[in-house]
Amino acid sequence: MQSETMPRWAEGQFKLREAMHWWIEAAAERWKHTPWGAGHDEGIFTRTWPAYYLLTGDQTAYDFLDRLVSEFIDCPVVEACNCFLTDEDAAEYPPGQRRRPPFHGYPADQACFVHAPENYAWFLTHVAHINPSPKVRQALEDCAEHVGNWSPEAQPWYDWQEHRFRSSIFGTLRVRDYPPYDFETLALVRVMILASNAYYITQDRKYLDVCTDWADKWARIVLESDPEQGFPVALFPCPESEIEERYGDIGRRLRSKTKFNYELGNLLLDLYYYTHKESYAQAVHKMLNIDQDWSAPAQGLPRISSILAAKYRSITGDKSFDSRIVCAADSMLVDESDNRPAIVIMNKSTEQFLNTPGLVYVQVFKDRRIILDNRNTAILTAAFMVTQDTRYLEYAMNLAANRFYDSHYIWDGRELGCRGSWQGRNGVAMHNVMVPMMCSAMGGFGMLEGERPWFEVRYTQANGKPGLPDNVAALFVPGSPKQRTIRFYNRSENAEQVYAIPDNTRVGSFDRPLVAVTAVLDGEPLPKPDSPITIPPLKSVTLTIELQ
Repeated sequence: MQSETMPRWAEGQFKLREAMHWWIEAAAERWKHTPWGAGHDEGIFTRTWPAYYLLTGDQTAYDFLDRLVSEFIDCPVVEACNCFLTDEDAAEYPPGQRRRPPFHGYPADQACFVHAPENYAWFLTHVAHINPSPKVRQALEDCAEHVGNWSPEAQPWYDWQEHRFRSSIFGTLRVRDYPPYDFETLALVRVMILASNAYYITQDRKYLDVCTDWADKWARIVLESDPEQGFPVALFPCPESEIEERYGDIGRRLRSKTKFNYELGNLLLDLYYYTHKESYAQAVHKMLNIDQDWSAPAQGLPRISSILAAKYRSITGDKSFDSRIVCAADSMLVDESDNRPAIVIMNKSTEQFLNTPGLVYVQVFKDRRIILDNRNTAILTAAFMVTQDTRYLEYAMNLAANRFYDSHYIWDGRELGCRGSWQGRNGVAMHNVMVPMMCSAMGGFGMLEGERPWFEVRYTQANGKPGLPDNVAALFVPGSPKQRTIRFYNRSENAEQVYAIPDNTRVGSFDRPLVAVTAVLDGEPLPKPDSPITIPPLKSVTLTIELQ
């Protein structure tokens, strides 16, 4: 049998997987003797690792995550967040003593809306998706149960009558339900994500109920908002005229409006997947439609928010944003014969290069000119999902690999806490590598912002481990919700075997999940839809699974 030339998409996917493996192996070795320090954002530098593990089954990633999350769960102290307290409240706590015993796994008395949920939403919930062990599941529920007031030992967080959180700063034993803390900010979506993920893991309806109770209100706010002004980022339990008097500087800062919020849109789409409630899809459509920024490269920081449009398309079937996606992607396919992409990092967020702070992507020309490089791998990947033209995907992969290789001299992200999401190696991976690597192989979307793992197909190796064998690349070809088409390429000298399992089977079927009924490999029917696929050495094969 004559061997085939490796497809460019497979070459790019292998490159990204190997780059991630190199980083994870080095980072795991670097941090293996560093115990959990109880930082409120300490675990989120691994937020790209669980999705990578689902793709590859890389045991190094799993073992490190398993150890770190156990240390997090067992830690006798937790870092409280006093950055949003008034001076009077902050004075109750001695300087430097920010770590205290938790209660029910969460800060007992001063958990703010920005920082306190980070380890839970972007670390614990991610690990729960790849390791729903009794210990990890119990830890997730131990925290998530407070979202809907189901723990009799704790103060209620949520007001079911008013469909709102009672405070922006709360713990399990103390809730500041008085001014200036009793406003609700959109950032509390990070807390609601705990309930959303608990529903995904447990299928306990109460977690979905609190999510929809809260989301119904925010979807309505988005839909009723003025398209020119956008919708508020905070809600206050008092008339507009009294906000500044009762809330002071906090009230002035939070009276702004926005036209687009990625975290809210992401949650609404997950809830639409579960419920098919039209208002959720309509709210996301409105955000995408009135705010043009998602389809334009972010200044100095190519973000992942543009993949929300592709997620919206996949779940709802609405293709109204296709032309904008393709037009934006076409503008990013530039001639690089006289330049190379590179990255620049400043040690302090206040330092700037080309009028941009922090991590900066640039193009360096042969004549020594340097300009900002704002191209976005998420838009390029979304264009592939729209057109099935691998040219976009291959370009995204090469751009991502170049940037990630250039990141070898910057921090992993654990040293940076929150800033690791945009200054550290994790930030480079999240905003560049993960979308083309995951979408190319598994379709759907990686779990980058605390959401459920959103894939159209999953893989299991012959030895039972999740993911693809080291020598097999897969290309998920977007198509009908009732079909899964995957091209495989095997670069080894030996045949490889893999199992493909359809995922996201509720898309395209309101009443019940779709189930696989037939599978065809290169025109030959398989005995059963879940039969293993054998891929000859140095060859490509195409698998098509029909669902009904």
